[in-house]
Amino acid sequence: MKNLTIIFVLISIIACNTNHQKTEPETTALIQQLLTQRVSELINVEDDIVVRFKEGFDYSQINPDEHVRFFPSITGTFDWIDDHTLRFDPLEFLPSDQSYTMNIDLTLLDLQSHKALQNVDELILNFKTKPLDLQMQQISHKLKVSGDEVDVLISGSVLSNQSVDIEQLESAVRVSGLSANTKITWNHSSAGRTHEFSIDGLKQIKEEQKLEITWNGKSLDDDFKGSKIVNIAGKRSFVVDDVILHNAPNRHIVIVFSQPIEEQQNLNGLIKINNETKDLKTMIEGNQIKIFPEGSLSGSFDLSISKGIQSYTSEKLPADLKRALSIEPVKPELKLTESGVIVPDMGGVTFPFEAINIDTVDVEIFKIYDQNVLQFMQENTLDGEYNLSNVGTIVHQEKKSIKDASHPANSWKSVALNLNDYISADPDAIYQVRLGFRPSYVTYKCAVGVEGFPPLKQGSSIMSYSYYNYQEYNDPCSAAYYNADRFVTRNVILSDVAAIVKKDKESRYHIST
Repeated sequence: MKNLTIIFVLISIIACNTNHQKTEPETTALIQQLLTQRVSELINVEDDIVVRFKEGFDYSQINPDEHVRFFPSITGTFDWIDDHTLRFDPLEFLPSDQSYTMNIDLTLLDLQSHKALQNVDELILNFKTKPLDLQMQQISHKLKVSGDEVDVLISGSVLSNQSVDIEQLESAVRVSGLSANTKITWNHSSAGRTHEFSIDGLKQIKEEQKLEITWNGKSLDDDFKGSKIVNIAGKRSFVVDDVILHNAPNRHIVIVFSQPIEEQQNLNGLIKINNETKDLKTMIEGNQIKIFPEGSLSGSFDLSISKGIQSYTSEKLPADLKRALSIEPVKPELKLTESGVIVPDMGGVTFPFEAINIDTVDVEIFKIYDQNVLQFMQENTLDGEYNLSNVGTIVHQEKKSIKDASHPANSWKSVALNLNDYISADPDAIYQVRLGFRPSYVTYKCAVGVEGFPPLKQGSSIMSYSYYNYQEYNDPCSAAYYNADRFVTRNVILSDVAAIVKKDKESRYHIST
């Protein structure tokens, strides 16, 4: 193979406004000829930018900082993963909803091996970051008896569809009416999608207290704005402050009272749904009563609260209360119930998962061949999924019914597949099991059918679904909802070898197989 030399030019420009930026047309034929992997057309703001060339390079002779340019410019660092794969790690999260062009200079590439490149100077790749979507979840307050005082804890959370600048998010949420002893604390999930906050240090006093929580994320998401008044009743008042409907992870109702509830009282007959008390499970937590109805809970219904409910000081509500409530159906979703890669093959390989409002799934199994496992491990951990197309292929696709007529709607359904029904197990290979769903597979009711959902092309993966309209992304009645990022995948190695590890009193480990 001839030595290939690439000279790139780094050009920095001032980022233009997204709405006015013109992207250059991609050189599709060159992409297919030169690359086995391109940067995805739609990426998260925290993603690295990766391209993989078909031909290898002596990357010790190539300084990537002088070879690639982005429009608008991006500050970051390049590194070669191997002699085929170049990765760019942005220094900071990229702006959301921003279009980019990546240009690679081809002027000194050996054209003898790429005749189609004659008179072509650049390889052009266009990509865009997803719009950021922030959603404020239910804000509530709990009261807890602490000696002669009652502590007040206010909590809420923000959900994001991708990573977000933590400082900007925290500064977007403000609280007014705090005393000097209160503080706001945040807890951000490791995945960067859930951002919980709490306000403690408050005490219930004789007079009513009011706090206002406002959020305005104009610098992040123009739609992330609103406010919530939190009323903390005085000690002499015992009333219902709020009724909150929760969809996930388990659909339930929370009644928020102005005083902590007497924990030992019997709530039978004191709370009704549509005048029925059967099949209701209740739980008392401070000033809250959580109600978990058996079976399905959706549509419109009446919640009745009896004045016989007592506070921790034996005070009763001033009158019976009835609330007319309405709850939306749960959106279709899949989730895995187990992690880990090594799965015992003891006459059957169980692959468990859960589904909600889904009656059918697409099952797809990708096999990483035993002779390619070492190549796979050069770029991945056992549960990785980078550059799979070079080390394996799809070995099975099937439409699988998981319908259970006896299972109530709007509740999670446990399902287990036996992988032996789909593949002949190869203990030296690694398999990736993929589960997806289409509009016709769900029980979520839409006024009209979902239009625009592309059929699966022969030889294509279900993970290639790329219909994307962010304005409709969270709408199950739109084709944009049924994207591969809602599907689930898990790598598995089938093994009939197991080990038992025990630790004795002297902290010694004993292993048996």
